[in-house]
Amino acid sequence: MNFIQFIKTKVFWLQILIAIVVMVLLIVVVMMSLSSYTHHGEKIEVPNIEGYKFDQIKAIIGKADIEFVVSDSMFKDGVAPGAVIDQHPKAGSYVKSGRKVYLTINAYSKEMVTIPSDLINNANSLRNAKYVLDMIGMKVGRIEYKPSEHDDLVLALLVNGSQLREGDRLPKGTVIDIVVSKSGGNACIVPDVLNYNFADAKSAVKAAGLSIGAVIYDKTVTCKEDSDVAVIYRQSPEAINAASLPAGSSVNIWLTLDVQKAVKSNFDDIDEDYTDLEIDSQTDEE
Repeated sequence: MNFIQFIKTKVFWLQILIAIVVMVLLIVVVMMSLSSYTHHGEKIEVPNIEGYKFDQIKAIIGKADIEFVVSDSMFKDGVAPGAVIDQHPKAGSYVKSGRKVYLTINAYSKEMVTIPSDLINNANSLRNAKYVLDMIGMKVGRIEYKPSEHDDLVLALLVNGSQLREGDRLPKGTVIDIVVSKSGGNACIVPDVLNYNFADAKSAVKAAGLSIGAVIYDKTVTCKEDSDVAVIYRQSPEAINAASLPAGSSVNIWLTLDVQKAVKSNFDDIDEDYTDLEIDSQTDEE
């Protein structure tokens, strides 16, 4: 029997019919399996869980087949620690059964931020300081102006009256006050601080509307204890002929433990045998 004769037989067409039925059944089984696996056609409304803590979510969603996953945390004032502050997808959205909903929860403590060294060590304008503080999440408090030779330079950053130092870490959102230089104003008479110790000289110079500049100790001063009792034997500018400076200008001072050196009034007769033990560029602090 050749092929043409075979396809005309009942056996051939019966086999074709069986193959079609099997194929249809396979397609139906696969489609039903996929529908069951992917939950095709099943939609669940996402509940609003913002403001609730993670351990309270199960009671809110009941038996709904949704998985909640904590993907991030951040600190937000006025929200309980551990409470949900954002969710994705949003409340009211419809998702398939078994879908994951990603949550952002409120951190249990504020993020700590290191104050950039550039704000502490370098000369910054008020505008730049405000910009940097805002970028790292700090709040700018009072702006205090202080007389100086220069204008609009940040002299100090303060928190509750204490000056910030390099490496200080603060909670994000801390209020920081800024001390800014302001030039101009009346001329200030240079005070005579010869034979004063450093602390007394600093007070006198500040009272005059000026600031301490370079602080230089001669070779008789060898330790911190010596510097506390050393006296000034030279100052620049000198307090003669009612010398005056713009408000905020600096007065440089030289100190010694040599009493004879300190009492001499003619600086030209003094043997310049001092060494630069320490030079501090200082500004008066509150």
